[in-house]
Amino acid sequence: MSRFGALLRRLRLDTGMTQQQLEERSGVSVRAISRLEAGHGGNPRVNTVRLLADALPLEAHEREELLATATGAGRRETGGGLVPQQLPARPGAFVGRRDALAALDEAAMISTISGGGGMGKTWLALYWAHRNLDRFPDGQLYLDLRGHGDKPVDPAEAMRGLLTALGVDESAVPAGLDARTGLYRSLTTGKKMLVLLDDARDTDQVSPLLPGSSTCTVVVTSRDNLAGLVAVHGASPIALEVLNATESRHVLTRRLGRQRLAAEPAAVGDILACCGGLPLALGVVAARAVLRPDAQLAAVAAELRAEVDRLDTANPGPDRPLNGHRLDGVPVPRQLPSAIRDFTGRAEPLAALDALVAAESDANSAVITAIDGTAGVGKPVPEL
Repeated sequence: MSRFGALLRRLRLDTGMTQQQLEERSGVSVRAISRLEAGHGGNPRVNTVRLLADALPLEAHEREELLATATGAGRRETGGGLVPQQLPARPGAFVGRRDALAALDEAAMISTISGGGGMGKTWLALYWAHRNLDRFPDGQLYLDLRGHGDKPVDPAEAMRGLLTALGVDESAVPAGLDARTGLYRSLTTGKKMLVLLDDARDTDQVSPLLPGSSTCTVVVTSRDNLAGLVAVHGASPIALEVLNATESRHVLTRRLGRQRLAAEPAAVGDILACCGGLPLALGVVAARAVLRPDAQLAAVAAELRAEVDRLDTANPGPDRPLNGHRLDGVPVPRQLPSAIRDFTGRAEPLAALDALVAAESDANSAVITAIDGTAGVGKPVPEL
């Protein structure tokens, strides 16, 4: 007798049902039920198992166990078992965002973190998740949905990733999105899990990936405000803005040390003005300075300012604050994304970045494109 067969038989007998009665309630034939309980016929079909689970008057944890056993998924038990722990590394340094952290602490099932590219959405989500791991003993799922890349992840493919992370064998993953979603929600029922969906494109991409159980916590990051999740699913919205002057200075202090900043206050002020409170830009400039410990900050600031001035000359016109933000009244040059790109020495095509700015689209996204993989939000520089 297979593990699934033994479990099905035990649950059926515990409810006082005969095979004939289970047939009448589920639509699965007595012959099929008998073969399943005897362990014949290989792996049961997911749809068949769901029919049986629906027909049996089971507790939530019993239903979860039956479905998980049928699909090959592990179940958390005191003796071990599969517990997904997919979170990327905890950010090495984190500054500010106290209100946002408090909002995440107080949120119900779903939270959305929105803001422009480079605003620190992923960093905030990861920092909060790592400091609350004890709330999610049944595991943490993480998916990069690449919502603002060239090829956003299709919900059906995203669901495949979630199911395999929960231990479902590739061969047992249902074919359609609806079937995958049903199995996913069955497997997460009653679980105290975190689902972190990073860089979502829109509500349509996210909705199928939401677990059905209120015991699960979902955090979604996106440049979109995901109004549909707020309206339909009651998500708690958290909108991020640029860091203020004090927080921005603290970022540099954490990375470069108080003495180095105190020695060159004018250079620090110039760097802060150029970065405009954008966490990702601050992270990159700080990383550049860390890699050049003998260089004066004035030289670092001069390189950044010279590149900004060069681009201002090559592209005449008034400075345009990044997303309309200012740092203590100082406008952020609209060419900053390209300047950061050149400053970090990366080789992405300048024309593509300029086109983003010229089109008055989200200039922050150009910063992401320009310095992705260098340092910053979601990819923190290690602590010194």
